[in-house]
Amino acid sequence: MKYFVSIVLSLIVIVVVSIGTFAWMRGQGFFDAAVSESDTATATDLLTDPVPESEPEPAHALPPEVQDSQYEEFEAVNGTFDRAKASSYADWEGTKGLTSWAFDADANTTWQDGVKDSCGEGEWLLSYNADGSTRVISSVTVYNGYQDLTYNDETKNFYQLNSRARDVMLEFDDGSVYVFTIEDSPEAQTFTLEEPVETSYVKFTVESVYEGKWSDTCISEIVYR
Repeated sequence: MKYFVSIVLSLIVIVVVSIGTFAWMRGQGFFDAAVSESDTATATDLLTDPVPESEPEPAHALPPEVQDSQYEEFEAVNGTFDRAKASSYADWEGTKGLTSWAFDADANTTWQDGVKDSCGEGEWLLSYNADGSTRVISSVTVYNGYQDLTYNDETKNFYQLNSRARDVMLEFDDGSVYVFTIEDSPEAQTFTLEEPVETSYVKFTVESVYEGKWSDTCISEIVYR
């Protein structure tokens, strides 16, 4: 028992001495950290220099289809954009309906979708500028169907024989979407957006069609203003 008491007393003495020694050393400044001039400069730099930020995404980025070589690029000359691509276009067995023909300021030339045995639902036409610049779009005017007056006459109406766009979706680079329905008429039809959109491209997608005797869906002209 007396050994246990001795051990306890010894531990108490060691603790008391240690506390006293620590307090004395602290009072003498043994634990003050020395900060060099270089350390001070580094600390100041960390406080004042902003954290580098990652590069922001471009506000008006072009879609991946622009760089995708499977979609042939055509020149557009009807005013707003200077380039056009399409998901498909007709070019077989004497039938031709180039993408550029929907953007050439001539309603007698006609884009036709190039998917055989399909009425063109889901096909799209993309308008943009080669330099990636933006345009403010307020409206779109559509000349629907096949309107070539050299072919349409009393005996054979190519407008009715080919399919025509019905429900259409416009997409812009800010993610906004505008949907409208085209009447089944060869007359020019203009659709005005609720608010103008500044965009680097417009993607025009055929959602549904008026089916003709032939499956090819035709659009003679698309004009953005």
